[in-house]
Amino acid sequence: MSHRRAGFKVGPDNLPDGFRPRIVANRFTVQAIKRKLIERSKIKRQFFKSQANAEPQPPTIPSYSPEPSPGSGHEIDPAPLHPDRQRLLDGSSGPSQRAKEPNSVAEPPAMSRKDREQEKQKKLQDRARHQKAMLKARGGIHSVDRRQKKLGKEAPLLLEKARRLMNSG
Repeated sequence: MSHRRAGFKVGPDNLPDGFRPRIVANRFTVQAIKRKLIERSKIKRQFFKSQANAEPQPPTIPSYSPEPSPGSGHEIDPAPLHPDRQRLLDGSSGPSQRAKEPNSVAEPPAMSRKDREQEKQKKLQDRARHQKAMLKARGGIHSVDRRQKKLGKEAPLLLEKARRLMNSG
C-alpha cells in the first residue's frame, strides 16, 4: 500500500514573511484561509484550461457605434479635420509659431572668485562664533560635572541656527 500524501499546511509557518497575526493561530481562521486558497487555485486552473482550449481570435477593436452592413447603402463621412491637426498631418516642418515662455527661475550671475572667498570666510566666522556661544551656554570647556543641558540658554542659539538653515535651503 502506498503512503497517502498529506495535503498542504496553511499555519503561521507557511505564511509570507512579515505576516504573522495572532488571529492565524486560531484553527478556524487557518481553515478559512485554506479553503480560500483551494478555491482560488481551482478557478485559476479552470481559466487556464479554457484559455488553452479556446481558439486564438484576432484582436478586435471595440466600437460603440453599430457596424453598417455592406448592403445598407449609407456610408458615414468622416468629420473634417481641425486645421491644426491637418497642418501636423501635412508635415509642414517650419519654425514653430509659439513663443518661448520665459524661464520662471532666473539663473544667478556667476560669482567672482573674490566673492566666493568672502562668503566662505563669513561662513567660517559664523560657525566659530556659534560654536563658542554654544560652549558658553552649555557651561564652558572646563565644565567637569556633566549636568543637564540648560535649554533656556541654548534655545536662542538653536533657533538662530534653524533660521539660517531655512533661509539657505
